[in-house]
Amino acid sequence: MKRLAVVLCLLSSAVFAQGVALQMTPDPLPAGGALSVVLTESNGVNITFLSSCVFTSVHAGTPNGPIASSVLCAQALSTLGPHGTRAQTWTAPSGMAPGLYYLKVVYRPAGPPITEWFPLTILDPAQPLLSAANNAQVGQTLSLSLTDPGSPGAGYLCAGSITTNQGFNATPTVFCSLDMDSVFAFSYPSPITSVFSGFQGALDGNGGAGLSVHCPNIPSLAHSPFHVQGAILGAAGQIGLSNPLSFTILP
Repeated sequence: MKRLAVVLCLLSSAVFAQGVALQMTPDPLPAGGALSVVLTESNGVNITFLSSCVFTSVHAGTPNGPIASSVLCAQALSTLGPHGTRAQTWTAPSGMAPGLYYLKVVYRPAGPPITEWFPLTILDPAQPLLSAANNAQVGQTLSLSLTDPGSPGAGYLCAGSITTNQGFNATPTVFCSLDMDSVFAFSYPSPITSVFSGFQGALDGNGGAGLSVHCPNIPSLAHSPFHVQGAILGAAGQIGLSNPLSFTILP
């Protein structure tokens, strides 16, 4: 109970960890598909954008990785009010390979510009798939499913985070999009099951598993970002990461 009280306290302050949230549709993105993104200001303050775009470039592999696609943006200052939203559409260029990419978002609160990074997966059919049945919402349950038809019975684990600005190497060749922040610490390696349910276990005979996030009924969580990613554990010790999912927590 004491550990749960601590995580609820940390969750209530998590809104300050990242100044904006980004919801993407579809997520993951089919090769050559059209992406719609909606950015939400998270902290209840005015922020300024330096261009007409939500994101200004798409980078391959890691935050601040090589530019895979530049976005044509008009240079113009504009202000977004507290908890305001801003939308953008983008189509993946022909020939853009499946894999992990990052959207670069630059904005300015009352101070110097801030850069945030949001992961985007262009779908690889061979990759484990993490999908959501609904949106994240204060006081409600977010239902997720992890599927890998080629790995029935395999062990799996999932974790969450508020930010995705750094990530880490799960192995020398496998990059995880989640940041090791307070939410990550309470979802992995020993998840608070009253919040993060089914975050560890074994896939069923069809290579699937259901999991959920019980979003605490804390009003200050509204408009804040939340990210989830899963991993399939191979018998020989290999790790297969799913696509990360990004959410804006609804009021």
